[in-house]
Amino acid sequence: MENNYFNGCQSLKEVKARYLALAKQHHPILGQDPITLFKVRLEYQVAFREPSCAYHQHPEDVKDDVRKYPDIIDKLLGWKLDVMMLGTWTWVQGDTYPHREELIAMGFHYEPNKRAWYSRPTSCRSANPTPLPFEKIRQLHAPDPAELFKIFKPVL
Repeated sequence: MENNYFNGCQSLKEVKARYLALAKQHHPILGQDPITLFKVRLEYQVAFREPSCAYHQHPEDVKDDVRKYPDIIDKLLGWKLDVMMLGTWTWVQGDTYPHREELIAMGFHYEPNKRAWYSRPTSCRSANPTPLPFEKIRQLHAPDPAELFKIFKPVL
């Protein structure tokens, strides 16, 4: 493909993070040309199957998450919600109340202490009932600050 939006991505996490950044930049809701996002989506389909991402070695729940990711991100951005990736987890804030039923159907869970929704692969589930602070989540799932494309605004 001619644009190579995903050059340098070496893991599924990097491919997903790059897709989120590109979708935030090229989404039609921002008045951008929808053809550009379509091209990004096409390249995404190729990028996550690159040998360096080891797609075929991941559990089925991770593969399913990767395949559905563009549709979910495009919908969230279309709703004008704040979206952030921390490792393989996707966090969503903003005016989510009108979309709560659909968020649940998409596999998101609400975290009332953070006033945010999150989605994670099944293999990342934890038996810990106490929510971790965002800083701890960042340390566990996104230790590289370059992966953080957006910091949530504090909820007052």
